[in-house]
Order: sequence, then C-alpha cells, then structure tokens
Amino acid sequence: MVDWPRLLHIFRRHTNLVNAIAISPDGGLIASASEDSTIRFWSPETGAAIGGPLKGHTRGVVTIAFSPDGTRVASGSHDRTVRLWSAKTFTAIGEPLVGHIDGVNCVSFSPDGTCVASGSSDETIRLWDAATGFPIGTPLVGHRGYVTSVVFSPVGTHIISSSGDKMVRVWDVTTGIAIGEPLDGHTDIVYCVAFSPDGTRFASGSEDQTIQLWDSQTLTAVGKPLLARSEILSLVFSPNSTRIASGLQDQTIQLWDVTTGATIGEPLRGHDDAVTSIAFLPDGLQLVSGSRDHAIMLWNTATVATFSEPLRHKGPVTSVSFSCDGKYIASSSTDKTIGVWDAVLGTAVGKLLRGHSDAVLSVAFSPDGAAIASGSADRTIRLWEVATGEVIVELKGHSGGVNSVVFTPDGTQIVSGSQDRTIWRWNVATGKPLVEPLRGHHGTVRSVTVSPDGTLIASASEYHIVMVWDLKTGSPIGIPMGHYSAVTSVAFSPDSTKIASGSADSNIRLWSVMTQQKIGELEGHSCVNSVAFTPDGAFIVSGSDDRTVRVWNVETGAEAELEEHTATVMSVACSPDGIHLVSGSQDRSVRLWNIEDILASTCTQYPSHLFPPSRQTFKIRDGWILGPNDELLVWVPAACRYNILDPSSKSRIMGVAEPTELDFSTLKCGEKWAQCREPIETE
Repeated sequence: MVDWPRLLHIFRRHTNLVNAIAISPDGGLIASASEDSTIRFWSPETGAAIGGPLKGHTRGVVTIAFSPDGTRVASGSHDRTVRLWSAKTFTAIGEPLVGHIDGVNCVSFSPDGTCVASGSSDETIRLWDAATGFPIGTPLVGHRGYVTSVVFSPVGTHIISSSGDKMVRVWDVTTGIAIGEPLDGHTDIVYCVAFSPDGTRFASGSEDQTIQLWDSQTLTAVGKPLLARSEILSLVFSPNSTRIASGLQDQTIQLWDVTTGATIGEPLRGHDDAVTSIAFLPDGLQLVSGSRDHAIMLWNTATVATFSEPLRHKGPVTSVSFSCDGKYIASSSTDKTIGVWDAVLGTAVGKLLRGHSDAVLSVAFSPDGAAIASGSADRTIRLWEVATGEVIVELKGHSGGVNSVVFTPDGTQIVSGSQDRTIWRWNVATGKPLVEPLRGHHGTVRSVTVSPDGTLIASASEYHIVMVWDLKTGSPIGIPMGHYSAVTSVAFSPDSTKIASGSADSNIRLWSVMTQQKIGELEGHSCVNSVAFTPDGAFIVSGSDDRTVRVWNVETGAEAELEEHTATVMSVACSPDGIHLVSGSQDRSVRLWNIEDILASTCTQYPSHLFPPSRQTFKIRDGWILGPNDELLVWVPAACRYNILDPSSKSRIMGVAEPTELDFSTLKCGEKWAQCREPIETE
C-alpha cells in the first residue's frame, strides 16, 4: 500500500538495489549509490535525474556521503575502494583510494571536510586525507566482525562505528584508539549508527529490532531500547535532533520522538522491499529513502497530530488553555481536576491539581505563565501556582457555577462569567472583587473574554446574545449582538476589532467591535462550543457537538475539519506562535494539532455567508480539486492548499511568488487523466 500524499516523488533509474542515499548540505541534491555499480544525482524539488550515472566502481556501490561544503561526494564499493567525486561537474576526483582488503560498507566525512572515514568487511576502519587521497595513520582495529557504519561526532573528535559483532565502538580520531570497552546494547548485528546534530546523543539500530540511544559524554545507554516492528537497517536524526527516522526490513519507515521514545504517527509505506538508507532534508520535514526495490522516495513527514496518544482525564474535558510561551497546556475536567501538560513531550507536569469540590469548567494561564485560574461548578475560582501546584487564593462571590475565567492582558485582573448571570472582575493580588458585578444578561453567562488591547470585555449568554463592556468602567457598550440560540463562546481578534461568537444554533458569527454589526457567518458545525482566533487573526478555530475541530479562513471561509475526537469537543485554544492548536473533549482527551499541517493537507472550501450566494461548492481531496462530478481537475501542492480562493469556474492558487489563475470552465477530462493521481515517478 502506498502512503499518498505523504509520498511526494519516486525516483527510478537504478537497475539494481539502492544501497545508500545522501542529501547535500543545502538540500539541493540527492545522491544515490546502487548495486548496479553507479552513483546518480537527483533534484528533490522536481524529482528529475541530474546528468547521467557516475561510473567508476567495478562492483556495487554500497555507501555514499557528501562533504560538509557540498562540493564532493565519497563512495565505497564491494570493489574494496573508496572514490571521491565532484558534486559540481559530476566527475571522478583522482584515483580510487586503495587499502581495504574487503568490500567498503560505509564512508563519512569529518565535519571540517579534511578527512574521510571508511569501514569495511575486513573488520577495519581507515582514515583518508580528503585532499590527497593518502591514508592517515594505521587502520583502526578492534571490531570482530564486518564494519557496517561509521560516523564522525559533530565536532570531529570522535568516530562511532557499528559491526556484525553486535557491538558499537567509540574511537579517538587523533590517536586512532578505541575509547573504553565496546558498547554492548544489542543482541544481534548492529547495522547503523547516527549522531544527533546537537552532539548530545548517538543512536544505534540492529537486527534485533531495537534502537538504542547513547549519551555521547558518558557513553552509557539512555533509557530502554526503542522497540521496532522489524530489523533496523538505517537511521538518521532530524536536523533539530528531536526525531529519529528509521528504515526497516519490513519495507516501512518509522519516526520516533527522541525525548519520549514514542513512535510518531503511522509508518510510511510505499517501498516494495527493505529500506536500506534514509536522510532528512535540511528543513527537517522532507525525508528521502532508498530501498532494495531499486527506488528512491521523497516523503513529507509532517503529521497532523503532534501527540501520538491523546492526554487523558478521568472525566470529560471542559476547557483548555496554552501558557504564554506555548510550552504548557492546562486542561480542566468534570473529574474536578486540572491537568498541566508539556506541550512538546505530551506528558503530565506534576500531579493533577485538586481542590475544587465540583466539576472544573474553565482554566486560563496568567500572562506570565506563573499561575492558572480555574472556575468551577462549586461557585469558586481558584488561583494556582504552576511551579508548586499549590492554591494561591480562592475567590468567592458568585452564587452559581463559574463557567468562564480569563486574565486581563496585564495580569492584574481576572474576569469571570457565571451561571448566576453576572460577570465579576477580581484583583489578582488581593483576591477581592474590584467593584460590583456587571449585570445585564438574562441568562447564564457561558463565556467571557478580554480584548488584547485590554480595554473591553465580551460576554456570551444562554439568552442568545453577546455583549461588550468597558473593562475600566464596567458599562455596557452599544447594543447586544444576537444568535438564534444560546451563545456558548466568544473571542476577540488579535487586533481587537472583531469578535467571533459560537452558538448552539450551529453557526459562528463575526462581528465588528466598532459597529457591532455582523460581518460574516461560518456554517457547517452542529452546536458550536468553543471558538478562538489564531494569533495572526487569519483563522478561527472551533469545537462542536459534532465531535470535530475545524479551522476556518476568516477571509475566504475555507475550512479544514479534524475528526479524531469521539465525543463533543468542548474547548479549543491556539498556541501563541500560531503553530499548534489544542482541543478538549467529552471523550476525556486533550489533543494537540499542528495548524500548518492541517491547513496544508485537509482544506475544503464551501459557500458561507462570507461569500455571495452565487458562488458554487467545490471540494479538494488529497490535494486534488474535484469538479461537480468528483472528476479530478488539478493537483495543488501541499504548501498552497490552505489559500485556495474563489470556488467558481476559476480558482486562484495563492502561496507562490506570483498567483496563478486557472480557468476550469472549458476543461475536458479524459479517462487517463485520473491515472496521474499516483505518485510522481521519474523514469
């Protein structure tokens, strides 16, 4: 089964196994080494072969590596030689480097590009002067089996090697002497080793179906081995050192979280044989793989969900909030607890916060991230110190459950909305109400929010209306704004000029703060429980009784829908950097999503009140714009999908240097057109 559309290109020119691939430091070239005795270069952008095959080795080419400056390539072969090639002219540099008495299985450049290391089936490692091709010193001897992999440390002082003897060794580059005893962490052949770019760790992969992480300073194992589903033939760290990609005997590629050891998403499938080599492009999102099926594949490794598993409460999740730096998430639940979670690792930070005697209905971080405010059905608000988990103060005054709490931007006040139909303003320092409560709603206050400029409060009521208040004076401003049913959530745009409101009438409405007139409406949900703007104001995020989270383009109405939750979505929030959104649901889970990936992969346009009624519906599926009868019209690159405009006979594709306008009104689709939905293959 091919994993499409994460598979971007398939490169096919080699006539035998692809043993190794490498990426130039600038990401502009892919080099591949094959059992057909050739080396080839490819464009990762177009998938096209660059020049003809490089011939010189007399037997299969097993390994390949770029120099740090990207101008040269080193290769090793069954013919027992190492060769150097120009990555500019695609020609051989000098004569073969001769010295090994058996096949060369691995090569690596030193970080300064002056030295090449090679490992061989003769059980030795040799160092070569990259300028002259002369050997440096004597061979490094110590392994008792063929050497499968060699790699320099990022600072160039050490070499890590792996072998058929089941061991990993560390060598001093200057002396050529092994440091300490062999690292014994595997029970079978170790096929590959890789250093993290930050230099803190290295990893080894084995026939025993495990990956072991090692501390580069202490040379001790870090945690338990990562258990894979098949033999590990190749592995590589992402450029930011947070992920590992592994190529497996079972034809798949698996991504791993370095910190937690958890797998990231489902394996990438597409190869028809074992994955022998993998490499990240410099952006850390695209990955290249080589396989015994003779193919090279380019993948987009971006995933929709950041956490491989959702975070869970024992009861429905009622509210979620990001800390100001985006590092932490707070969640509240009907189980009477508040959870604090690491937004990077997806793990709990300390124990659940307990103290409320009834369901916790709302949480909010203070602007400095040091405190969390919580509102509860027990009619109280509690202020918690994040560092200790202790209660700082308990705020009492409401005569009904507290549905919503929010800090003012300067952090000096908390605003709360309650089932008692009032809004209170509290002094954070004293825990006392500032003045009399704000009265004006004729039903439960479901949601309150403060404008980013710190001058206004917006509130939503069970009585179908949204009201705006002057934060300083507490006076209502203008006339209420209405829905056809209970208003459940309100949010200000980042520039404080718009308000978004979500309602049980299934709609999200946009309002002008200045005129308090409706300026747009988004339709598609059932009861809307939560709305939030992204930090740039370009998108609205919403959660609903229909179990979905949706991301809406404010200008165009384009929509992306997420369906991972299995029950009503009660709350959504965006990270301060706009990269992630978090959702909380009655299914008891908290989920974190990458907004950029969502917009790039699952955007659908449909008519809304933001558009004239004459505009027609169109659909986009897996990047394909579909016609009225679901016929394939045109495929849009992932990076451009979230900005598709004008769903009539013409579509404008944004996100490129010059917008391109495509006229579909006279397009004819033949039977063979649909066949191009398969991944691009370069023959």
